[in-house]
Amino acid sequence: RDYYAPSLFKDVEVWDVINAHRVLLVRGSPWGAMSFHPRQPRIMIGQAPADAVTWDLETGQELGRHPLAAQPLALKFSPDGEQFAASVAIGREWKVLVYGATDGALLASHTFTNQVRDLNWHPEGKGIAVPDHSGAVRWLDAQTGETRLLGRHKADAVVA
Repeated sequence: RDYYAPSLFKDVEVWDVINAHRVLLVRGSPWGAMSFHPRQPRIMIGQAPADAVTWDLETGQELGRHPLAAQPLALKFSPDGEQFAASVAIGREWKVLVYGATDGALLASHTFTNQVRDLNWHPEGKGIAVPDHSGAVRWLDAQTGETRLLGRHKADAVVA
């Protein structure tokens, strides 16, 4: 939930729509970074100062907290739920980091010179598509952190 659009911090709510019942409310998530687990009733939410916190959606209990290099702009579980990726800004650099979902161990990383606000895992979990604000879309190998250019996109939409 955004109360004020330019605000850095967002509230993240999860609802059981059928029963009209709020399952979880986490206030003050930097950028509202979050990701649902692909196979279990869990959600990972970015929380201040710079953590990725996993919550059980059946009990509402915190399951784990992993410190990150900085506040996450984006968090995404891998397709098997065994890893997660985070996009963070450190000074004038943007990093995409891949961590183990259970222990929070850093598995791979890559530094980008342009802003990275989103990322998407390949369905097989071998890599991540990373669009940046220069218009480049890069493939990031989730094991090595190596990248290669996939193509280009329009960084800003144009309205006629």
